[in-house]
Amino acid sequence: MVRELKISSEDFQAILDGNLAYILQREDGRCFEVGDVFLLREWVGREWIQRSVDEGRANIADVLRAMRGDEPDFTGRACRVRVTHILRDSLCLRFGAVALSIRLEGQ
Repeated sequence: MVRELKISSEDFQAILDGNLAYILQREDGRCFEVGDVFLLREWVGREWIQRSVDEGRANIADVLRAMRGDEPDFTGRACRVRVTHILRDSLCLRFGAVALSIRLEGQ
C-alpha cells in the first residue's frame, strides 16, 4: 500500500536534490513501519504562492492554478520514497512525532 503525504515545496525539492533524507510526521495511530512507501505530493499552499510572487520567484503555472481554484494547494509534482529507519520516543521529538529516514524510489 502506498500512502500519500503532502510536503512543502522547499522540502520536496530538497528531497529530489538529495539534500533531505528524512521527514517529520505525527504518528496519530498511523503505525509507520520500515519499508513503507509514500507518495509525496508537493504542497504549496496559498501563503507560499503569495510569498513567491512577492519575492519574484513564483512558478506561473502554480499561481494560475491557484487563481482559478484548480487544486490550489498542490503543484502536481510527486515522488515516491521508501522508509529506511524510524526514530521514535526521542527527547528531541515532540510527543507523538516520528522522524522517518527516507530514500527516493528508483535511486
